[in-house]
Amino acid sequence: VLINKGKKSQAITFREFKVFGGMTIDSMKELLHSSTQLNSDRECFNLKHRFNEIPYVSQFIQIIPIANWSPCLNFKLWFVELFGEINEQLITELVKKRQKFIEEQAIKLCLGHLRNLNLMDSFRCILNESKINLEDPILTQLYKAIFEKKDFDNAEVILDKACELNLFDEYIQNLNYTIKWSKIQSTGLKPEARGGHQMCIDEKDELIYLYGGWNGRYDIGDFWVYSIKNNVWNELSPDTSQQGGPSPRSCHKICFDSKNKLLYLLGKFTEIDTSRLSIQPTSDQYTCDFFVYSVNKNSWTKISNDTYKEGGPPLVYDHQMVIDEEAQNIYIFGGRVIPPNPPTNPYSGLYVYNIATNKWTSLRTDRDSNNLINLRSRVGHSMLLFIDPQKKNHFTPDGSEINSKSLYIFSGQYNRDYLADFYVYDFTTQTVVQICQDSSWNGGPEPGFSHRACINNFTKEIFVYTGLTRAKFILSESVRNSLWVYSIYTGKWKCIYKNENTDIQYWEKNKSIEPCPRFAHQLTIHSKNQELYLFGGNPGENYHRSQRLDDFWKIKLNKSSNIDILKKLKFYLRMHRCLELVYSDKWREAANYLRDHVTPLADLNSIDECNQLTKISSEILNNQISKDYQQLLNQKRQLFEFLVSFFPTNCVQPQINLMNII
Repeated sequence: VLINKGKKSQAITFREFKVFGGMTIDSMKELLHSSTQLNSDRECFNLKHRFNEIPYVSQFIQIIPIANWSPCLNFKLWFVELFGEINEQLITELVKKRQKFIEEQAIKLCLGHLRNLNLMDSFRCILNESKINLEDPILTQLYKAIFEKKDFDNAEVILDKACELNLFDEYIQNLNYTIKWSKIQSTGLKPEARGGHQMCIDEKDELIYLYGGWNGRYDIGDFWVYSIKNNVWNELSPDTSQQGGPSPRSCHKICFDSKNKLLYLLGKFTEIDTSRLSIQPTSDQYTCDFFVYSVNKNSWTKISNDTYKEGGPPLVYDHQMVIDEEAQNIYIFGGRVIPPNPPTNPYSGLYVYNIATNKWTSLRTDRDSNNLINLRSRVGHSMLLFIDPQKKNHFTPDGSEINSKSLYIFSGQYNRDYLADFYVYDFTTQTVVQICQDSSWNGGPEPGFSHRACINNFTKEIFVYTGLTRAKFILSESVRNSLWVYSIYTGKWKCIYKNENTDIQYWEKNKSIEPCPRFAHQLTIHSKNQELYLFGGNPGENYHRSQRLDDFWKIKLNKSSNIDILKKLKFYLRMHRCLELVYSDKWREAANYLRDHVTPLADLNSIDECNQLTKISSEILNNQISKDYQQLLNQKRQLFEFLVSFFPTNCVQPQINLMNII
């Protein structure tokens, strides 16, 4: 849906709104909940158009304003355009497909109800007649092993197979992380305090590179490497310009090619000499130089004196840069352009640099009117390259299909506006899809500047450590201390750490326990170890304006693995096996099985598992377990429902009780 706001005097007034759609007025679903920007620019919003992995067809669209930008009584809307598929043949096919899905869900509800009532003859009759499976075959095998064959050994084999197929991944994605902060106290020399610096990681060799920054008084051009294995910093150069490398600088960007052991550097902040803005510069003060550092040769090479003259970006700062190692492409997006090169546009667009051909290509300019989705250029944002390890396409929350290789762009600042919008750029179609206009509407971080982010392609997650943040409808910014994770798999945000205490004495007291709030810091990730590394930054307005930080932190991210889930499921499966043995009057065998096979699987850190183990042990020893068959059957059903809850939603039967519909 494209909202044209009209001229400033006639501009749109509503801020928050919802959009509903459906084939009938009585059966519409919510397709969008978002907000507009307070300006006269047109805005395009992606409507959710896929439910249960099936495209959703709408004949009616309803827009409901919720709140205004100003305290006026009336909502004002200039005009609206709708874009989508209108091919009659395609729509007819999709309507039939959704109708078939609804009929299948109805049959599955009946099948599940009959099986729960143990009316197996009726169950098999409908199953054979309809040719519709109630659930994934692996769950049907699990049900038969537990209920019909009472073969618990086979049930464990089936769970082993589910683990091998990574069927617990969706459940794990929805679990909360627990984190552990560790302040790194390295031996020997270490980098001085700074902000506006850059860090990148070589995961294979477990090395973190750090370059430049602003120490509160002047730009620095030192170059460091930290060994994770040895816990040692090594200064590669106190000033790289002396080895043919870049001059001291801040607000630049670097990226690392782990395949070829090369580090690329572009951009810098330069003080603007206002007296010379109308004069063509004679020095390289306003040119965008481009460097590469070879780890193997320990040497710098200047790739370009001025990328702008070669079709690349002008001199920029606070931009973003990522590398696609496989394609040997470097992507640059956004950043503030330093005058006078060029004077027409204050923000840079999206560029790609091909390393093999040494050529730049402009992919998008700021506020390109030819594109429906208005991806505003910005500063202090995050941009991350996502590459699916299985090379599978994925879907955004609205149902848009995205290629297995794509760019994620989040937050930043545009003029005076702090942003929390979230986009993905699809390399295949060269189009932008808006995930949301404001992440805080979707449970994510508030609008912010210099939020630092990194991505784990293995877990399909983006981690964001906040910087300068501006809450909704508040003009002043503050430094917030919080860590967020966005799951590309589920399309959901979660806050996994937050401490917004602003008392300086509190942070001084806890400086060895957790980092104080900051901005202009740097964050990188060791994906396989699930570890984040944080260095330096600006502590904000509560401190002296020239003060910078030199603390170095490791954040360990902890979450249950597939093996942990498998162990938990086997524990509860074996607990029920004990009950089956007691029901068959095999008390001694049950006690021995509990001791030898159940207790070793118990998670001693889990209060629930410890309580369950204590309870059944006491009941077996005191002969207090009921032999009511119906009670045993109900416990078996509860066990199966518990096991099923760890499987993907597309594997299980509909999670609606047929009794609750009537």
